[in-house]
Amino acid sequence: MEHTYSYNQKKCATCEYWGGSREVNRAGSAVTYDTDDLCGPCYGDSGRASRNHERADAHCGHFVKWRALR
Repeated sequence: MEHTYSYNQKKCATCEYWGGSREVNRAGSAVTYDTDDLCGPCYGDSGRASRNHERADAHCGHFVKWRALR
């Protein structure tokens, strides 16, 4: 099953640091991921989540919007 977050939702799936499997829609305004691949590594330099596997729907105070999004 797929799930989508828009560019303005501060979730791991829309963050520059999240390394999970995801795709950007044609307009560059949303991220879609398969709920079977719900977790991915965090490559952030700071924060509680750094280098841990985080859920796509999680969030933290070190969010940076993924540059693939507009």
